[in-house]
Amino acid sequence: MSSIIYFSFVCHFVCVAVVFCFGLTYLLKRQFMPYHSEALGMNWNDLSHDLKILILALMRAIAGGALAVAIINTVLLLIPFSRGMTWSYHLIPVGSLILSGGALYAMFLVAKFTPAHPPYIVVVCSSVLTLLGWLCTTIG
Repeated sequence: MSSIIYFSFVCHFVCVAVVFCFGLTYLLKRQFMPYHSEALGMNWNDLSHDLKILILALMRAIAGGALAVAIINTVLLLIPFSRGMTWSYHLIPVGSLILSGGALYAMFLVAKFTPAHPPYIVVVCSSVLTLLGWLCTTIG
């Protein structure tokens, strides 16, 4: 594996770790995130039971998508990517960028229509790593 392809592997692997941690966090949380509280202008304990269930269900849904992307990309990195199968170089960014695009759009809506400050930086950094990893494979 050339050094540029290895660098691409590292970029994608770091992105996988970030996405996995994001998914695990949203899966295991027992209440919403601080920016959710900002968006609603309410604390977790102020919400109705039904609204708590709905918010946790939506958090679990995004967690499932994030964990799926992380697991699929891990398998793609460890098998076809590591073996130099170039089709995987172009497939790995797809799931990550779709997930990131959806997350960024949702965060944009929350930031635009509520007083909340969503954590853009995590999603932007993982998107940049994904694009950098893909770019390295195209020139490597």
